[in-house]
Amino acid sequence: MKPSSVIPAVCCLLLTGCYAGSQFTIEASHVDQPVSMTSTIHNADLQVLTPNEYDDLGTFALSFSGWSVGPPISPNPTIDISDALNSVVKQRGGNGITNLTIRADNSPVNFVSMFLRGISWCGLVVGGLVMATSSTQRLEGAEITAISAVGILFLPAVGNFTVEGRVVKIKQKKAS
Repeated sequence: MKPSSVIPAVCCLLLTGCYAGSQFTIEASHVDQPVSMTSTIHNADLQVLTPNEYDDLGTFALSFSGWSVGPPISPNPTIDISDALNSVVKQRGGNGITNLTIRADNSPVNFVSMFLRGISWCGLVVGGLVMATSSTQRLEGAEITAISAVGILFLPAVGNFTVEGRVVKIKQKKAS
């Protein structure tokens, strides 16, 4: 392999890595109760409660997926998990969540997408070289470039997510 052909190949691999996979923002914008990523939780007066001031009602796990197209078009879709968290707490009879974790896992779709994006980046390089070096095949080079750009922009990416935590019931202080 000529050194002049190695540079475009390395660039294609690097660019593929930049656009592989998915990227999402996960938020909880309207949760009705306190949520903590640790084992501590606070009451309505924002005082940190000790473990004997609340009851542990058990763990929960929610799984969901999010789809997006290429990063230049949908760089960071947002997924709001507020309704799901509110529902879990209501079903369990709790009034808070502790030990909340969110795990993101890759999807097989992303591996296929990454492979096809790699081919598309190579197509951009080849199409550009054809247009730059050949006066008779400029149209073919433009077609290769256009098809490759569509592949980069519109191939899907998937995020698989798991939300886990513990539902708690904060004990009410007895009126004196």
